[in-house]
Amino acid sequence: DVEPNFWRAQIDNENDTSNPANLPREMFVWRDAHIGRRLESRSHEQVAPGHVRVSVAIRVPVWDAAYANIYDVYGNGDVAVTAAMQGPDQLPELMRFGMRMPVANWMDQAEWYGRGPHESYADRKTSALVGLYKSPVAGLHFPYCKPQANGNRTDTRWVAITNRQGRGLLISGEPTLEFSATTYDPRKLLYARHDYELGRHWHNTVHIDGVQRGVGGVNSWGQQPLSQYRPRQSSYAYRYRLSPLVGGEDLATVAARKYE
Repeated sequence: DVEPNFWRAQIDNENDTSNPANLPREMFVWRDAHIGRRLESRSHEQVAPGHVRVSVAIRVPVWDAAYANIYDVYGNGDVAVTAAMQGPDQLPELMRFGMRMPVANWMDQAEWYGRGPHESYADRKTSALVGLYKSPVAGLHFPYCKPQANGNRTDTRWVAITNRQGRGLLISGEPTLEFSATTYDPRKLLYARHDYELGRHWHNTVHIDGVQRGVGGVNSWGQQPLSQYRPRQSSYAYRYRLSPLVGGEDLATVAARKYE
């Protein structure tokens, strides 16, 4: 079950009590926006042999914005996912425009082609070079003194979340995406005070984002991100593809598959 996601747990820069303006209050309308979404329509069509398109239209309870998902399902098991949102005017600034999904906790290995090996954000990625990286999913987490959003990887061409034998799922950006993955319930970041309180969830969670707000702190004491790293638009859209993996595939070849 993949659901829209517009929020991340606040980081230390955004919790700076000396400068509360660094996280505009109107942004908080996004925190639970995915819960209040309502279905408007759902349809499917046979586009071609071996290709079915499922279209879902919903409304998000933030300025009654129109949100849509299109799932192009192919005979080989691939699913291309498109997410788009349109507001009546410039929408309130949001933390992220993305989706999250649970995966089995035996899918505990990550391999990706993008920036790494450490975490990176739109305004914090100079030292994260583009390359091919591997890590246990648990190793994507960074244990800050106080638990907060962490572990994002930017400019990702593709990421595989698998078991040790390579069985699992490949997520390919079209052309790129941002991702993070956790072994704990990411909602615990909202109130945990110590890393051990995060525990381990019964499934792992993967975040697949089209855009995410920068972390700011340019002057080291809570300044907001620069304007170009703050999502403040009337519309958003991105696309990625999910491909099943049975083990032994060349991941770059799978990611390079193209469809009409």
